[in-house]
Amino acid sequence: MASTPRATRENERVAARLSEQQLVGVKYFLLTLNDDAELWDWDFGAWHQPTMGVEFATEQGEVFSATWGEYFNWGFGVDLFDEPMSTHLVPEAAGNWVDVSTHDAWSGLLRTPIDVAFLWNDYGTGQQPCPDALKLSTDPTTAWVITADWQRQNSKTSIQLGADDLLVIFNDKLVEVLGLFDSNRGRTS
Repeated sequence: MASTPRATRENERVAARLSEQQLVGVKYFLLTLNDDAELWDWDFGAWHQPTMGVEFATEQGEVFSATWGEYFNWGFGVDLFDEPMSTHLVPEAAGNWVDVSTHDAWSGLLRTPIDVAFLWNDYGTGQQPCPDALKLSTDPTTAWVITADWQRQNSKTSIQLGADDLLVIFNDKLVEVLGLFDSNRGRTS
């Protein structure tokens, strides 16, 4: 993934290009479990885990990709590119994907114009902000692509924001509970 922070204006430029387009395809790029190229599980009900990235194909034939990138002061953030995921992956990883276009969670976001926006956070420093989340929405469906990872220990599940992994969440309440809108994280709304 990206090794230097991506300029805010570049992420916003690509988000503006993707906005109002219609998605016709969505792919998740995953890690493999072993040498047999068995892909990791990705569907956990309340969230999906496309660890490496998400690729969006539009009705106009354009391809966009969301990946995680390193933001030195903050950890990791979501970056949006107007190019395929294969541009960001080594050849061995570029073939590790699953088409999720027919998944029920994506059905409300396909074949209708979408709005695309970033949720930025400077953690109260005034420095270049980190793209905490990418929001794709229609009325009434929303998908949040966030940098986060999760783990389960002793029957408890925890989600850590700002990790070098991606989660896709289709529930605004869950995103709120995770703390993306928490004013203690440097955000006022």
